Amino acid sequence: MTEREKQLLGKYELLSELGRGGMGAVYRAHDPIIGRDVAIKVILDVALSAPGTRERFQREARSAGRLSHENIVTLHDFDEWDGKPYLVMELLAGTDLRQAILDDSLPLAKRLDIALQVAKGLEFAHSQSVIHRDIKPANIMILENGRAKILDFGIARLDSDAGTMTHSSLGTPRYMSPEQIRGEPVDRRSDIFSFGVMLYEMFTGTNPFAADTVPTVVHRILNEDPLPMGQLDPQLDSRLQRLVARCMAKDAAQRISDLAEAIRELETIIADPTPKVEQTRANANADATTVVPRDRKHAPTAAPPAPAAAPAHGVPQAPRAAAPSGNARAAAPAAGAPAPAREPKREPDRSS
Repeated sequence: MTEREKQLLGKYELLSELGRGGMGAVYRAHDPIIGRDVAIKVILDVALSAPGTRERFQREARSAGRLSHENIVTLHDFDEWDGKPYLVMELLAGTDLRQAILDDSLPLAKRLDIALQVAKGLEFAHSQSVIHRDIKPANIMILENGRAKILDFGIARLDSDAGTMTHSSLGTPRYMSPEQIRGEPVDRRSDIFSFGVMLYEMFTGTNPFAADTVPTVVHRILNEDPLPMGQLDPQLDSRLQRLVARCMAKDAAQRISDLAEAIRELETIIADPTPKVEQTRANANADATTVVPRDRKHAPTAAPPAPAAAPAHGVPQAPRAAAPSGNARAAAPAAGAPAPAREPKREPDRSS
């Protein structure tokens, strides 16, 4: 950016860079008219290179801007400055769910609470005919007060328009639905699949389709059933396992019809947290090579405070004078039958 842009973007005063990724750069900025600090994401030209993408971005940004829900990041404004589109969002303090999974810092009660909050936010968006297209742990911010916020509404489609399914975006294909990978039209059921993948990772510590290359990830999503969650962690509630399996059905018609059903099931589990564990054939026949990832903190407890605030996802709040964090990014970047014999333990997703 030019020296002028480093100081001013439209009416906004740029204070520091919070992070950057494949879609753009995120800045902490100040709105001098209202007198508040905000997060601004400047969209890179490469994300708008496909014909019609800029106009589609404007339409989707308008749709996202109409979403008002406690579990969705607030989009205040969008505009262009010297031909560069940008989004203005609320500035948040917290850490992203991806990092919390890597840290194994969330007890069971808190993970259930986050899953319920995300389901409520996503269900509200779907009720407004807004599809996210990129639900994943890195797009969920956990605030200091424990509230979960979904990031990146209005942005996610740009990534697919730009054709960025490369090794550098490995984190995104791991959560894509089969129909999304095939380039077919998607609806709320695609988000439901991604939500199921995210829950699988939240409660087992592993991504069900993780692999070293994008083609292998794609093959697994299209053709392989993930290991049953109970094989990775025999103490997981069977109600939760069934819910996740239904969300991740490869045929969209076989998934739960909407997230209202997931909300009801999660509320039931939270109200009666005593694990309902079924001795399935997969669990009974699991051999000694089956690895339980970690102590998943199963004893139901009251949800503790969220993890300590850490820069994440471009909307973390930090003192004005603080140096930009390299780990910070924006509010946009970006069970079935047992699987065929393969390694029962996969690494958690470490990409955004």
